[in-house]
Amino acid sequence: MSIHLRALRFPALALAVAAAALLFSAGDLGSNDAAAHEGGTEGCTPGYWKQEQHFDSWPAPYDPDDAFSDHFEDVFPGMTMLDVLSQGGGGLNALGRHMVAALLNSAHPGIDYSFVEVEVFAWFDNTVPNTKDYYNFVKDMFEDENQLGCPLN
Repeated sequence: MSIHLRALRFPALALAVAAAALLFSAGDLGSNDAAAHEGGTEGCTPGYWKQEQHFDSWPAPYDPDDAFSDHFEDVFPGMTMLDVLSQGGGGLNALGRHMVAALLNSAHPGIDYSFVEVEVFAWFDNTVPNTKDYYNFVKDMFEDENQLGCPLN
C-alpha cells in the first residue's frame, strides 16, 4: 500500500510526516532526535523480532513469512519480512532491518514506541531510493528508537 492510500486514513499525520521527511531529504539532516515523538520509551531490536521464539509477539496483521513487498516498496525482491530482518550489511540492508523492526514496534499495543505505523511507512516511502548516507541517517534514527528496551517476553 502506498503512502497515498495510507494518507487517506490519516491525512493530517501523513501530510506532516511526509513534509518532515521531504525536509530531511532536501539536505537538512539535522538531529535524529527531532524526528521522533516525545514520550516513546520502548522498542525491540531487529534481533528480537527475528528470533523464532518471539514470532508470537508479531502484531497482526504482520507475519514473519509476509513478503516485504506486501508492506513496503519492493526494494528486496522475493524476500520475506524475516529475510529482511535476518540479512547482514549496511546501507539499504540495515535500513530494511530497522524499518521492519520499527513497523512491528509501532504496531504492537504493548510497546510505547516513538512512531506510529503511518509514520514508519512515510519515512520509508520518502527514503527510497536515495543515497547510502541518507539510508544511514534514517536507519540511525530508527535504530536508536529500536534499542530503547523491549518490554516483551
